[in-house]
Amino acid sequence: EIHAQTLLRHPFMAGYLDINPAGMRKVCHTAVSLLPLHNKDVVFSDLEVPNIPRMYFVTSGKLVYQQIRKSSNTVEAGSWLCEPVLWTKWTHCGT
Repeated sequence: EIHAQTLLRHPFMAGYLDINPAGMRKVCHTAVSLLPLHNKDVVFSDLEVPNIPRMYFVTSGKLVYQQIRKSSNTVEAGSWLCEPVLWTKWTHCGT
């Protein structure tokens, strides 16, 4: 349950823990992986449909999210990205 502190910041995950603690433990142990990133790494690209959909949690540092013809947004530690992959087929709308 090393990942629980990170995951439980998300309201869905916190609610899931309330109704299914065993299921949340399984998520923590089997559905979480680490993705170390470096400056200028691209996590996903605009209009990409991921083969393996992933929700991302920023645990340290920050990411810059850019949509075409829009200003960039900084995503800081404690935030998440791409949560719709939990319930729908997802196409990324930015880089």
